[in-house]
Amino acid sequence: MKTFLDIEAARAFIAEAIEHYIKTAPAWFIDWLDTDLYVRLGESWATITLDEVMTLQGLYCDGDWKPEPFAVNNVYKMFDRLGRDAGGIIGY
Repeated sequence: MKTFLDIEAARAFIAEAIEHYIKTAPAWFIDWLDTDLYVRLGESWATITLDEVMTLQGLYCDGDWKPEPFAVNNVYKMFDRLGRDAGGIIGY
């Protein structure tokens, strides 16, 4: 069976994203990367949607990280598309 998703590469990417955004991004954004997405990749990867993978991938484009407001807004919009609770997230 061919592998289309390299889980370890995705987890390494998430770790890099956390390191990049940790000082500027809101806590809920870092929580999504760390305690939600990173953990689910290790424990129950089948629960991760294609929308989440594409949103994660979009954090880095054209050789650089997306600016924090753009990255955070994209994740907020993904939460809305997936019907996830966006309560308490103000200004995005």
